[in-house]
Amino acid sequence: MCNAVHIADKARHQFCKEHHDVRPQDIRIALSLGPFGSILSPMQDFGGIYPPPYGPRAYSDLEENTTSFGDDIEGRNNSIKALTQFHEDRLRVFTSDKGTWDKVDFIAFETVPVMREVEAIRQAVGNLKESIGAKPWWVTATFPGGKYPDTRQPGGYHFTAGEVVNAMLHSGDIMPVPSGIGINCTGLKFIPELLQDFERLMDGNKGPFLVLHPNGGDGYDLSTQAFQEPEESDRWAEVFANIINEAKGRGWKNIIFGGCCKTGPCDIRALGEAM
Repeated sequence: MCNAVHIADKARHQFCKEHHDVRPQDIRIALSLGPFGSILSPMQDFGGIYPPPYGPRAYSDLEENTTSFGDDIEGRNNSIKALTQFHEDRLRVFTSDKGTWDKVDFIAFETVPVMREVEAIRQAVGNLKESIGAKPWWVTATFPGGKYPDTRQPGGYHFTAGEVVNAMLHSGDIMPVPSGIGINCTGLKFIPELLQDFERLMDGNKGPFLVLHPNGGDGYDLSTQAFQEPEESDRWAEVFANIINEAKGRGWKNIIFGGCCKTGPCDIRALGEAM
């Protein structure tokens, strides 16, 4: 895990040797930490179906799956404790090694599919605030098909994007507020409406930056295992660039943007040119 940070730092310095107009401090390394679901099999970073004590029950092919504890308050609270411990333990791997931690510029908690894990992440950061220090950190949620995976009740309505933002930024308890919030692993066509819901909940909360990493549409062709031609990437890039430009001046401190699933070098190059 720590080696990944050192490899990224090595790449940063190698790039600067090849491009003398770029300094190492101009390139930031984000420590990207997925949800608990990313370590499960089958992976549940998009589904949020977690086994006890992290969730109500493990994924099953034989019965209906759920993310929700329903009215089981004790089960939900135990889940938050377990998820907090998971994220805290993983963070300690990096914070306990000064040589690694000094190379990290941002902490990115991404693809978070359930509301209680958002709360657990904030608690974990709060528990390690002395070790984490002033490093900026963000939390992004995924909205497969435009909907948040988590539901209020088993088989019930999905939590809205606004409710997810509320979990990210507000709380009755004193918990640290992320430097940024956002969306990743989500189709580009869903981003404008989701952003509207995000921004409705931002009144009175100044300062967070926005992180947007939507999926590509034609960036990578699985059938040919090849990246698409640049002109096909341009359509994605132009639409995304318009979304970013329209979001400017709507209360966001800054905007960090890039690609997620099905995006490749051509998409990112086209996005850079479009911006």
